[in-house]
Amino acid sequence: GVEIRLFGGSSPADGRVDIKENGQWGSLCDNNYGLAELQVICNTLGYRDTLPYLYHLPSLEMHRVPFGVNQMTCSGMEDHIAQCQMSTTASCHHRYAHLKCFDSVQQFYSTTGTLTSDNYPGRYNPNTDNLYIIKPPPGLYKLSVDVFQMADIGDILQIKESPFGKELGKYSVSSYIPVALSSQFWIRFKTDDQRSARGFKLHWSPFDFKDLLSLNCEVNRWGAAINITLLKMANLQVNYSDIYMTDPDCYGQIVGDKLLFNQLYSECGSTKNISHFYITYQNNLTFISENVTHEIPLECQIFKDDRVLHNHQIDENLELDDDNANGSTESLFHVDLYYDSELTQTDEDQFSGKLVYRITVKEDHYDHYLLLAQCFLTTKKNGIDETFLIVKNSSPLLENVIIKYLEKGVIVLEVQVSDNVSSYLECEASWKL
Repeated sequence: GVEIRLFGGSSPADGRVDIKENGQWGSLCDNNYGLAELQVICNTLGYRDTLPYLYHLPSLEMHRVPFGVNQMTCSGMEDHIAQCQMSTTASCHHRYAHLKCFDSVQQFYSTTGTLTSDNYPGRYNPNTDNLYIIKPPPGLYKLSVDVFQMADIGDILQIKESPFGKELGKYSVSSYIPVALSSQFWIRFKTDDQRSARGFKLHWSPFDFKDLLSLNCEVNRWGAAINITLLKMANLQVNYSDIYMTDPDCYGQIVGDKLLFNQLYSECGSTKNISHFYITYQNNLTFISENVTHEIPLECQIFKDDRVLHNHQIDENLELDDDNANGSTESLFHVDLYYDSELTQTDEDQFSGKLVYRITVKEDHYDHYLLLAQCFLTTKKNGIDETFLIVKNSSPLLENVIIKYLEKGVIVLEVQVSDNVSSYLECEASWKL
């Protein structure tokens, strides 16, 4: 069959047009060819829809070939030059056609690096077609786009595995660009003649199993997620049931393209280390692929401060059970509301103008001393809100506020208020050993 290459240029998309036929390499003579012929040459090389151009060397080339192609006629719709009409000659008289399929081609060979569009962070040039080739040493690499800003739909960023390889993505205005995995990347940035914008900034690095993980440390539970799309792109043969935490019974739950692990820190074999300001939880995600065990470490550091909140509406028929007497489920503290100092939970009808809050460190940390940095109480009556600072540095500031330390990790905060008043309590709390 007929083959083609661009030889001797600055990149695989630039150089003298050589054509192989019947096992021999010849060259395209330096004649006047139309855009259709030039586009088909670039199509044959895997560069479609480009705006190529011929250029001429200032002197004769001492290049000997067994034949030259002196005529080529294409419609522009062909995928390969073998579909065009060509005629040959014995000599091109040392003048050969040179072609660029792109305005510029840059090549990168390092294992890690950063790539930006021209003029970044300024505006890129309109009406350009640039190719960036990332060919690091053998291995699997991750490509992440950090900044992406296009002016209109005529400006396109295309990412492929190779000129004829799989397309990893094609993006324009307002596109979300996920991480791509490949052994190499061919990145094309094409702009129209309209407006311009900031462009793009991306980086690449060797793929690591940790790249499969995203971790959102919640107050009382793991927020770990394995990216299923990346797992498939990495060609890892693994069953989702073979991905688990330190306790093999702690599996993930599939939600969209994520495998989520939302178990409590107190479960699944997690360990914790307590310092003056933080609690650090640790665990591992283990998965088995092709009989090889891999581990991804998990670590969450939780600051030992949180807010104690309770909203008491006097005009609601509030039953003080565990569901609505506690603070936020994401809080590090329990907040229980009572109406007497005996800590008896009663219903709304027995309200007597006294609010008693029992604030308790959650059971994971019951052996720690609880501290109230400051507390604010907002009362509402007849549509008027009033906010009072009632506690500062664990000390009451008003006569109608009493603080009782019952035991480690338990504080009772007693506030005398007027009858038929709604209230909102907010405290900044922490604890120590």
